[in-house]
Amino acid sequence: MAAQTWIGTWATAPQTVVKAFMPYNNNMTNRSVRQIVKVSVGGDVIRLKLSNIYSMQPVVIRSIYIAHAKDSFKIDAKSAQYFKFGNSYKATIPAGRQIVSDALKFNLKNLERVAITINYTSAPDVPTVHMGSRTTSYIMKGVTNAHSNFEKAFREN
Repeated sequence: MAAQTWIGTWATAPQTVVKAFMPYNNNMTNRSVRQIVKVSVGGDVIRLKLSNIYSMQPVVIRSIYIAHAKDSFKIDAKSAQYFKFGNSYKATIPAGRQIVSDALKFNLKNLERVAITINYTSAPDVPTVHMGSRTTSYIMKGVTNAHSNFEKAFREN
């Protein structure tokens, strides 16, 4: 089998929190975050790379799923698929580290908007972030799935 080549299709640079630009409580413990991103290049197998490079505490993730985005916070629930990390839906990102998901078969089109939803079990008080990712995120308390309604979610641009 030939070695697989991976390319980045959407990314943002990790940075530390600047309190002046983060006036609300940004701890994501027991919260779900749905971020809508527009990719550049599509493909049929994808991976997700997550960073906790600037934190002093681990991030514990219950699950992460991706789906084709509709309007605002809405997704095509039938397209939702869960990422695995070492063949588990749960993942821990140690302080100062990054992780990469297992490969996932997903039909990703060029220039498509997709929703990535992370269900956090626990998160650091001072997380690794990017203040200008130019995406919209929707934050809700508790665990969500592809059929959860994000209509009342806190919206962050």
